[in-house]
Amino acid sequence: MRETAEPCLTADRTGREGNRKGARAGSSWLANSNETVQPCDLTKWQYNSPQFRRRFNSGNYKVDIDHAINNFFSWLSVDYLLTFNDESTNESFETISPKRGNKQFAIKKWKKVREINKGMSGLQFDFNIPNNRGLKKKCHLFLVILTFKQNITREEAWHKISSHGVELNRFRANLTKIFGSKATTTVKEAQSNGYPASHILILLDKPVESIRHYGKKGVSWRINSRRIIDRMKSIWGWGFLDVEAVVFQDSGKYRGYRSPISYLTKYLTKSLDLSEHPDLLNAKGLDDIPKILHTPVFTNVWNKILRSRDFFISKAFKERLNRFEIGSNLIRNKNKWIMTDCEIQLNPFPLLPNSNRHIGNKQVLDVRTTLS
Repeated sequence: MRETAEPCLTADRTGREGNRKGARAGSSWLANSNETVQPCDLTKWQYNSPQFRRRFNSGNYKVDIDHAINNFFSWLSVDYLLTFNDESTNESFETISPKRGNKQFAIKKWKKVREINKGMSGLQFDFNIPNNRGLKKKCHLFLVILTFKQNITREEAWHKISSHGVELNRFRANLTKIFGSKATTTVKEAQSNGYPASHILILLDKPVESIRHYGKKGVSWRINSRRIIDRMKSIWGWGFLDVEAVVFQDSGKYRGYRSPISYLTKYLTKSLDLSEHPDLLNAKGLDDIPKILHTPVFTNVWNKILRSRDFFISKAFKERLNRFEIGSNLIRNKNKWIMTDCEIQLNPFPLLPNSNRHIGNKQVLDVRTTLS
């Protein structure tokens, strides 16, 4: 189903950072601009309009993050109940459509992670180097974390890791010049301050020597080559770069998680479902979000604004795993099932004016016209 959202405003000039009053009134997706303001239906996502996309992708716009958070949880409060029928057996089932932040979306991500974990199971990514008392290893798998200096805005930073900003794609391409043949998995998540922190898992065909490192956060494994580290930093000039070899603990876990993939996707598989966090329904901005949820909220809101592939597994990465398969019987046999109904559950919000036929607190749509 496609959702269309009328923009909250029309504008001809760049917005600048300012106060949060406009956001709390639900009036604007930019901060302190001199625009003509129109009323917003916050249950519709307001950042899909071609007008907004053009101007945001130009790199010159300032998003009012309070309005975006308010819009996100208002949009999240509307569920789509889908009904599927198999005409050959007369079977049917209902399911709530996954949408970013809800429980079904988190389960969908978790299933993908589970299949990748199966593909990584039994593979050995590091080997001890003889006669080094266990202090050195040859490693194939590395985790790279990229962050930004705050001499640029959050908008500029997120734009640079988008497909339009190309900086993240350029970095991954330049890794081949350093390591040769490789495969990557990328996760775009936020920090608690709202700036992005891209996590890239690199699987190398040719292993690199790594050395045991004792730091403030405990033991880690680091590339044992200053030349390689300096070359990696030279192709990422926007902020901090950290790289470590992925070496599993004696327990078989990585940083307390089943695998590095589980660690990377911990916020993507975390549900912000309003049934579990009812207070978020009334969130009018960042001040209303508990600090412990700042990172997952920023991660979901910014990836929603960017329409970003927040979890991307390259084809080359999949090919290097064993038994890699994503799917279910429903997906493999999808031609059997036909979606015949969609109900929009508006509760706890009141029904909007000029809506379609209602049953209780549900809005029933004609699938043949609405879902085309």
